[in-house]
Amino acid sequence: MLLVPVPETARLDPFMQHTTLHIICDVRDPITKREYSRDPRSIARKALNHLKKSKIADTAILGRSWSFLSSIKRSMTRDQLRQVLRRLARGHLGPGR
Repeated sequence: MLLVPVPETARLDPFMQHTTLHIICDVRDPITKREYSRDPRSIARKALNHLKKSKIADTAILGRSWSFLSSIKRSMTRDQLRQVLRRLARGHLGPGR
């Protein structure tokens, strides 16, 4: 897999002790350089293009999967979980970040 950073997604993490940059990457095949078919961002782009082409809709509202929170909440204090939720609301955290 080849991770290609998307510069406009770069955000400094205000909660880290050391300066930390979060950036979203597109996943590509390292040989062909094409989008990896199982990359969620690639799937979302294809779905949006399909909606537009078929004239079903011109906008789609997609969100993060919240299922990852259920796995981390057991090992976190209530205050830590609140901090994660605040970061999510500000767009500074997500699955795999």
